[in-house]
Amino acid sequence: MLRFLALTGCLVLLVACNSGRPNFYQMSEEELYTYNLDKPLMRKVYCFERREAGSWIPRTRCQTVEELAEENVRNASRIDVLSPSSDYNVMRGRD
Repeated sequence: MLRFLALTGCLVLLVACNSGRPNFYQMSEEELYTYNLDKPLMRKVYCFERREAGSWIPRTRCQTVEELAEENVRNASRIDVLSPSSDYNVMRGRD
């Protein structure tokens, strides 16, 4: 009986640790295409290779369009903070 409870507890923990989100890094292009068919634009997942600063090793990243857009907004706001030149603000329509 004790073994059964221990095995059941391990199985419950194993199932609870699974996030439910598919592993996009292991999907083929066809599987990713099929996954994206019924998703709205902002929930579609795209995988691409990107080299991080200071590294020659490309890393595969998989993100939704929404996550990519949020990352672009964060990066643009960092540029505003780090380089608040008047020429740059005028080009963007700010006074």
